[in-house]
Amino acid sequence: MAACREEAFTRVVGPYGCLVVIRASLELEQALRIVNLATSESNSAITVWKGHERPDGWEWGIELIHPTMDFWGLEL
Repeated sequence: MAACREEAFTRVVGPYGCLVVIRASLELEQALRIVNLATSESNSAITVWKGHERPDGWEWGIELIHPTMDFWGLEL
């Protein structure tokens, strides 16, 4: 599969992953590279849940593979 880049919007973040809304077509268990644009940190991730379609894209549950507690730049 060819690499692509897509901007997503987080709805919920936690130490081990996030809920995002994204327009791109994804598959369950798809490997991703998540980049936090606010901190420039990146982490390998995998899609673990597909939610509802919204006007701005699909909801996806993303699990971080090697989470760091400060990945989001927030105190969680």
